[in-house]
Amino acid sequence: MKIVTTEQFAFLLNRFVRFKVSDVTIPGPQEVVNELYGRDMVQGKVVDITVSGTMEQAFIIVQVEGMNAPLILPAEKVIGITDR
Repeated sequence: MKIVTTEQFAFLLNRFVRFKVSDVTIPGPQEVVNELYGRDMVQGKVVDITVSGTMEQAFIIVQVEGMNAPLILPAEKVIGITDR
């Protein structure tokens, strides 16, 4: 393991830097993404619809370009519909 000292990175002070969200330690990456992009609109294709829970709530399974896994959300949360 390589030891790095604070002095080696002093030149970064008051500079703008770029980094991957997944490398953030505190707060966790999930919180960073939620705070920065939680209100952004996302579009995807509905690939399945399921009914679940005690209230018989419908959920949609959506494939979003750029995401490996499909997203699952309550059907009532759909804000808009488009053919493309």
